[in-house]
Amino acid sequence: ETTATKTSRLTLPAGLHTLRLSVAAPYAWHADIISNTPFVIADTESFVNHINRESLRYQAAALRLMKMIGESVENFGEPDEVSKNVQEIACADKGRDKDKVFPDIKAFFESLFYMLDTTIGEHITTQHREAWTTFSTTIVRAYKIGEGGNLHGIFETDPVPFTKRVDSSDDTVNEKPDNEKQFSDSDVHAAKTIQKHFRGHHVRKRTRAMRKGTKVNLTTKGALQDSWGKLEGDELQHGTNILRKMFSLRPELLDQYSFKEDKEKSAYFVDYHGSHTDVPARSWFLLFREVFMAPHSALISVSVTAAVSGLLLRIIDNDTGKEVPTICNRPKPYHFTPNKGGYTFLCEGRTLEGPLAAGKYRLRMVGTSQDLLTPIRDITSSGVESNEIKDYYTPERNNIMFRYTVNVSADTPATVQVSTSKADVNFRVEVFDGSDVLFTKEGIGHIVVPCVTFYADEVETSSAKGRRTPQKSRAKSSTGVKSPGRTKASPTAPVVPEPDTAPRKKNHNYI
Repeated sequence: ETTATKTSRLTLPAGLHTLRLSVAAPYAWHADIISNTPFVIADTESFVNHINRESLRYQAAALRLMKMIGESVENFGEPDEVSKNVQEIACADKGRDKDKVFPDIKAFFESLFYMLDTTIGEHITTQHREAWTTFSTTIVRAYKIGEGGNLHGIFETDPVPFTKRVDSSDDTVNEKPDNEKQFSDSDVHAAKTIQKHFRGHHVRKRTRAMRKGTKVNLTTKGALQDSWGKLEGDELQHGTNILRKMFSLRPELLDQYSFKEDKEKSAYFVDYHGSHTDVPARSWFLLFREVFMAPHSALISVSVTAAVSGLLLRIIDNDTGKEVPTICNRPKPYHFTPNKGGYTFLCEGRTLEGPLAAGKYRLRMVGTSQDLLTPIRDITSSGVESNEIKDYYTPERNNIMFRYTVNVSADTPATVQVSTSKADVNFRVEVFDGSDVLFTKEGIGHIVVPCVTFYADEVETSSAKGRRTPQKSRAKSSTGVKSPGRTKASPTAPVVPEPDTAPRKKNHNYI
């Protein structure tokens, strides 16, 4: 039995919109949502799979751009048709101001050639490369002539459609002769003369290629059609890549398009999946520790999902050693910028009364750009090696609970966790390299050193090198330094210095 019905009309302006529907009813409810525009309605977990799609206006501009480029390829050699297509290419977005036609011609061709290179670059020959260079010259000439402009100085150098691929097995590419020959003025003048005539040959060849019916024109058009035909069937993706590259080269160009507001509302996500081993009950464990690199600046939110609750995700900037602030054990949305050492992602947790069976976890990143963080290795095949040491504390006059010496045979990033059987013990953990303090932190019952890197010695000085198991010691160090427990040190953040930014010692003595 229906107790009440109601119809409501919601009018939205053009563009991309994300709405949240909240319904309250004492027993049950049923809603029908109808629209003339395609839309997606789903729960939060299902809806996130659709946020990587571009808006309809963005997709329309990408398809229109690819269509106009394809028509320019088909009409190659016909100046009137090419001039018409030039205006259409420049105004691929119908809402774009036509008074601002092609202020971005160089960025457009760089983006076009980038798309071609990444898509079909491996199948491109010298003939294709010359054909696309002639095509770009034809487009520019058609635009300049139509506007009554000067053809001189369109490009400082000829655009290069495809990167020249060199065989990596050729060892003579980067070799320089030991004794470079000194050229005389006459040699330099002869070289410039050859270059001038060679450049003139290419200009005349391109001019003949623009004339319909000539042999060079037919050859060039055939090469263009052959390479463009390999892109058919996925025009939307290719057009999107051209626009995305163009906006990355010149971000201010986005202001000239009607879908600017759509890009500001867009979000992108990527999921990384990994697995973990069995964890016994009432134990601290490290779910994963990975290093990610930021290709571009972007605002990114990170979350972790696993079969256990109460996980703490830490993110550390390896260049500065600073940790990203957290809210309720989750990192705040943070503006990640490119750096040298990347960012260390460390997720820790603790089991309660029951053990945790082996399973999988998911690391999700949601950001304002498609260029999200990328791992330096394959997460699915990587894991965390642990070494647990349990011992007893014997009171002594310096109040030192333990001291271990760590020797490594290779640079090793590590996480150190220390806990006591008595939960209210106030203690401090310090990590030394000789007499230098790398990390110090105070806590009650439990302390975690998120990330510290142990560097290997540059010269082998002991047969004991390469042992990963810490060696327990209560004696003074071989350098004569007093016990670390009596050394004053101010609390510092976890430090992970880069070898090229921080001076490396010849020998290390980690305590």
